[in-house]
Amino acid sequence: MEATIRKWLRQQLLDAEEASRSWRLRAIQVEAELRALQADGPATADGEAHAREGQEDMQVVLSQVLGLEKQRDAMDPWRAKLLEDVGAAKNEAEDLQRSREAKTLEEERAQAKAAHEARCAKAAQEIHQLLADAGVRPGNGLLGLTQGEAALAVFDNSVEQLDGDVKESNEKREELQMRLEELRTSHVNNIEQAKRCAREVSGARQALQVRQSTITKLQGEVSRAKARADRKRKQLEAQLGQSQLELRDAQSRAEVAQEQLRKVRAQHSRQLRVVKSQTTSLTEEWDAHIRETEAAKREMDELLQQELDLRSSEQRFLQQEEEVQIQAQEAQEVLQSLEYQTAKLQDDREALLLAQRPLEEEHDLIQEQVKAIKGLSEADSKKSEEMRSEASVYREEIAAHRLEFAAQEAELETLASLEKQVAESREARDALKSERSRLEDSSKALQQSLEQQLGELREARRRCLQLKASHDEFVKLVPPASMRQVTLSTGAEQVLTRASRKAEQLQAAFEGQSSGRNTGRRPRTSTAAAASSPVASTASLGLQQKLTQMAETQKLRSERRSLEEADPETPKAAEIRAEVEWAGKQQLWATGPVMLVAFDAREDRWGAVKDSWGQMTCDEKLSAANMKRQLGENHDQKNFNFRINIHQTTAARDWHFALLTCGNTEQADLTLRLVATSGALNMFEANTHFDASSCPAAVDVPWMEAAHDEVGFWLLLAGAVVFGCSTVLATLACRQCRKKGQLQKFRETSVAGGAEPVIGRPCSQIGEEKVVDGQTNTDMAAAKNEVATPDSCV
Repeated sequence: MEATIRKWLRQQLLDAEEASRSWRLRAIQVEAELRALQADGPATADGEAHAREGQEDMQVVLSQVLGLEKQRDAMDPWRAKLLEDVGAAKNEAEDLQRSREAKTLEEERAQAKAAHEARCAKAAQEIHQLLADAGVRPGNGLLGLTQGEAALAVFDNSVEQLDGDVKESNEKREELQMRLEELRTSHVNNIEQAKRCAREVSGARQALQVRQSTITKLQGEVSRAKARADRKRKQLEAQLGQSQLELRDAQSRAEVAQEQLRKVRAQHSRQLRVVKSQTTSLTEEWDAHIRETEAAKREMDELLQQELDLRSSEQRFLQQEEEVQIQAQEAQEVLQSLEYQTAKLQDDREALLLAQRPLEEEHDLIQEQVKAIKGLSEADSKKSEEMRSEASVYREEIAAHRLEFAAQEAELETLASLEKQVAESREARDALKSERSRLEDSSKALQQSLEQQLGELREARRRCLQLKASHDEFVKLVPPASMRQVTLSTGAEQVLTRASRKAEQLQAAFEGQSSGRNTGRRPRTSTAAAASSPVASTASLGLQQKLTQMAETQKLRSERRSLEEADPETPKAAEIRAEVEWAGKQQLWATGPVMLVAFDAREDRWGAVKDSWGQMTCDEKLSAANMKRQLGENHDQKNFNFRINIHQTTAARDWHFALLTCGNTEQADLTLRLVATSGALNMFEANTHFDASSCPAAVDVPWMEAAHDEVGFWLLLAGAVVFGCSTVLATLACRQCRKKGQLQKFRETSVAGGAEPVIGRPCSQIGEEKVVDGQTNTDMAAAKNEVATPDSCV
C-alpha cells in the first residue's frame, strides 16, 4: 500500500512538472508565431483588422500564460511541501526497512547461536561418552585442562563462524543497497522516459482543464495522504519503540553471554597461568643447569688458556735462550774482531817504531786503549759466561717444571685409581648396607614371630593351668572308687604338670633368645618330672611341632608383599627383591609421597594407562595399579630393601613397575634396583627374563661429559694449574730480583771506578786532538797535561 501511494504521488508530481513545462513551451511557440505574423503580415486594409485580431489573440494567450504562471507559482510551495513529505516518507520507509533487516539479522543470529549451543552440547556429550567408553574417567567427571582447551578451541571456532555469518549478512546488506541503487537508476531512466512521453501531450486547454481537475484531485489526495502518513507514522513509531525494546533485550542477553564468556576465559587463563608457572619453574631449573654447564665450560676454557699460556711462556723461554746464545756468539765475534784489531795495531806500532821515534807516546796511548779494550772484552766474556749460566739455569728450571708436570700427571693417575677404589668401596658398602637392611628385616620378622610364639605359649600355659584347676576340682568332687581311678588322676595330673613346665621352659628359652641375655633362673625339676614318660614326650613333641609350624606361618605372612591381595594358599610365581637408596636430606616417607606401583599386562591395568600416561593424574594411575607401596613408610633408614611376592592370580606374562611422585618431592638422587631372587613352578630362573629395552644402555661417555659434574676433578685440576703457575711465577720473580741485584752491583762498581767507558766512535773531533776508538775523556786530559808540562828535576 505504501509503495502504491509513493508511486502515485511521484507520478502526479511528474505529470504536474511536465504540464508546466509543456505550457511554457506552448507559450513560447505562440509568441514566436505572433512575432512571425507581425513581421510577415500583408499591407492591406484588412491588415489592421487582422493585426487587431492577432493582438487580441495574443493578449488572450498571454493572459492564459500569465494565469498558468500564477498557478505554477502558487503550486511551487505546495510542491516543495509535497517533496518534503515524500522525503520524510522515504526516510521512514528506509528506517522501517532497516528495522526489518535488523530484526531479521537478530533472528538469524539467535538461530545461529542456538544452533551453535546445540552443536557445543552435542560435542560435549560425545566427548563425555567417548571418555566414558575409553574408561579414562567417569562420565560425570569434569573436563581436564586439555579437554577445556579443546572446548575453548571449539568455542572460538563457533565465534569465528558467527563472525563469518555477520560478514555474510553485511555483504548481503551491501548487495541489497546496490540493488536499491540500481532500482533508483532504473527509476530515473523511467522518469526520463516519462518526460519524453509527456512532451508529446498536446492541447493546452485540455491539458489546463486536466491540470485543474488534477490539482483539485491532488489537493484531496494530499490531504488524505497526510492523514494516512500520520497514521502510518504513528504505527511506525510504535513499531520502532517495540524494536528498540527488543534491541535492548538482545543487548542485555549479549552482555550476559559476554560475562559468561569472560568468566570462562578467566578460569582458563588461571589454569594456563598455573601451567605456565610450573613450566617456568622447570625452565628456571633447566636454565640454572645450562648456566652451570656454561660456567664449567668457561672454567675449562680458562684452564686450557692457562695451559696455552704456560706453553707460550715455555716457548718464550726457549726463544730467550736462543737469543742469549746468539748474543754470546755475537760477543765472541766482536772479541775476535777486537783481537784482530789489536794484532793489527801491534803491527802498526812496530812499523811506527821502526819508522819514527816520536810516535812512542802515541804508541803508549794505543797500548792503554788496548788494555781498555781487553778489559771490555773480559767484561763481555764474563757477561757471556753469566748468560750461559743463566741459560743453563733456565734449562734446569724447564727440566724441573717438566718433572713437576710428570709428577702431577702421576698424581692424577693415582687420584683416578683412588677414585676407582673409592667407587668400588662405595659399591661394597652399599652391598653391605643392603645385606644389613635385609638381615634387619629378617631379624624384625623373627622377633615378631618370637613375640607371637611367646603369646601363644602364655595362652597354652594359661589353658594348662585352667585344665589342671578344673581337673583338681573334678577329682575333689568325684570320690575315688578304686586304685585305678587314683592312678589315672595322678597320671593326668603329672602330664598336666609336665606340659605346664615344658611351656614355662619354652617361654623362658624364647624370652632369653629375644632379650639376648642369659638368665640365671633354672627350670624347676622334681622327681616326678625326672621320670621319663612316653605320654609327656609325645605331648611336648606335638607342642613343639605346632609351635614350629606357627613360626613358619608367621614368617611367611610377615614376608609377603604381593602385587594383589592373594590367599595364603595361592602358589607363588616369583619373588623380587627391591633395593632403595635415597640421598635426600629429609626422610623418604616425609616427602612426596614417592610410590612404587606395578601393573600386569591386562587391558584394565597396564592397557588403561600406557597410552595416556602423561595426561593422567597420580590418583588415576594408582587406581589402575595392581600394587602400590609408599617408599620409606615402614623404614627409617635411607637405604633399605624389601621383597615382593608375585602370585599366580596375576597375569604372568609381564609386569610393569614405575615410580610416582604424587606431590612436592625433594630434589635428590633416588636409586631403585629390582632383582629377581627366586622363581616358582620352573617359570624362570633368578635374574632372568628382564626386558632389556626398559633398562638404560651402557654408552661410552667421553671424559669431558663424565667429568662435567665431578667437582673434585675440577678442583684438583685447578689446584694443579695454580700450583704450577705459582711455581713458575715465583721462579721468574727470583730471577728478576737476582738480575736487578747484579745490575745494581755493576752500576755501583762502575760509579766507584770514576770513569764511564764509552764504546763506539765519536760524532766529531774535539779541537785538533785525535780521538781513538775506546779512548776516555779523562785519559785525553791526562795525556794533554803530560805533553804540555815536561818532567821537573830537583
